[in-house]
Amino acid sequence: MESALAKLASASDDKVVINLAGRITADNAPELKDALTALRSQHAAGTLVLDVDKLDYISSAGLRVLLGLAKSRDSKNLTPER
Repeated sequence: MESALAKLASASDDKVVINLAGRITADNAPELKDALTALRSQHAAGTLVLDVDKLDYISSAGLRVLLGLAKSRDSKNLTPER
């Protein structure tokens, strides 16, 4: 499941790149969580790279989603990329 906030950019055996874009607020943080969870389950192998180049704003609720993703068992390889 992709959303306007999180889109799959590329996926290979060792790396999955997801582009984050727009404004992530308390109102749409649950949408981000659902999108990232779905994308990660579809592409479970490899390091997860979050490209935040087009991210305009992220609230504490959005940061909480990313922190939860980083702490999850399935995301031991989480790499922020700018």
